[in-house]
Amino acid sequence: MVGYPNVGKSSTINRILGEKKVSVSATPGKTRHLQTLIIDPQVTLCDCPGLVMPSFALNRSEMLLNGILPVDQMRDHFGPINLLSMRVKRSAFEKLYSVTLPQPAEHEDPDKPPSAHEILTTIAFMRGFMSANGVPDCSRAGRMVIKDVVNGKLNWASAPPDYDQDEYDNLSNALYRLIGTQKGQSGLAQLEKRHLLEGDNARSNSLDKGFFSLGRSGVHVKQVLPTEPVAGSKKHQKGKKQKLRNVYGHLDY
Repeated sequence: MVGYPNVGKSSTINRILGEKKVSVSATPGKTRHLQTLIIDPQVTLCDCPGLVMPSFALNRSEMLLNGILPVDQMRDHFGPINLLSMRVKRSAFEKLYSVTLPQPAEHEDPDKPPSAHEILTTIAFMRGFMSANGVPDCSRAGRMVIKDVVNGKLNWASAPPDYDQDEYDNLSNALYRLIGTQKGQSGLAQLEKRHLLEGDNARSNSLDKGFFSLGRSGVHVKQVLPTEPVAGSKKHQKGKKQKLRNVYGHLDY
């Protein structure tokens, strides 16, 4: 099995064997040595570490966005974000990270994508990622954004062969907006459940749920068990003396 890191070579081998024989991880570079697994006398599988050959297909920024290279070892964080901003809409960044990016100037194209510096600086300010010098930590914000791309929170996908990339991006963005709407509805339900929504409709729903969720009422009685006097206590000593009087009180000394 030969290919880029983090494309599923080890997972494919585990699937073929029907059990976990080799370790897998979402972080590229998990496989570090060649492993040979014999299926039968005629078939032997070899799992090797991923091979990175950027000069043949992709540059380093594209491999970071595609999850081929580990994000924690990233050195240039502006290059991948600039490439990402060419495909991801400004509104997608603002909605996901709850920020407001700077708008283009009057003499600039209104559809101009935001720069990597604008995106990372704004996100770093809002998340509190500040360096020791008091400036926004763009490298930390860049790693967070690229990890969101790898995890699927930001839509980064290449169009199939012979298909226009802009048209494909429009279709993908429409699908992401639909998913975001469904998630927003579930988010409103969570807010209503925590009584964080205000308004007559929210109060009416809360009152109805509280009334119709009432079950049958009942009386709960706590059973009181009789307690025995503890040996050595005053009550125990008094009861012992009374017993002695009852037994030996008729004797005349």
